Amino acid sequence: MSSTETNEIPIYLSINNKLFVHMAQTITKTTTSISINNIQQLALFIHQAASVRIDREVMKAYLHSVMGTLKQSESHLIEVDRRVWPMQIQSLMLAQQKAATTTACASITEDQQADCEKHLHQRLIEMNEKIQYHQSQFNEKKNNLIGFTSNIEESIQSFVQKHGVKPFEMKRNLKIAMINHD
Repeated sequence: MSSTETNEIPIYLSINNKLFVHMAQTITKTTTSISINNIQQLALFIHQAASVRIDREVMKAYLHSVMGTLKQSESHLIEVDRRVWPMQIQSLMLAQQKAATTTACASITEDQQADCEKHLHQRLIEMNEKIQYHQSQFNEKKNNLIGFTSNIEESIQSFVQKHGVKPFEMKRNLKIAMINHD
């Protein structure tokens, strides 16, 4: 779904990116015990955790769609089965060989529905574990650095938020809007 599956360094965190190098050099001027590579690793851990967090929000929207619990802007007087399997979920379940069909909602059996919900819940658990892993990697790295301060952490967090997380959030918002209006 996103770059969280690999340890590739995003372009905005590259040593070739002038904005990143400027931010990192601003930090290294205040403390000589922290290198640009240290800053890059910390920023990557923040990026990875944020990326999985954003993917998790999309996965939650898929789960709500499958369960028929998406928030509706208007209330309806007629009770309607609102369970919808977005195409991405149909493909995912087909790839998992758990769903036999990708046609209409009416042809989805209760067993397939339960399997799909279980699979999505499992994916959410895995995503939570990845977030915790990336956060613990970040904490371990920062705790091993001499001279690491909350100001340095804030600078790195702010840079990642502005240059990496914001674009991911925009993509997430688009995906969720598409799920809501599917």
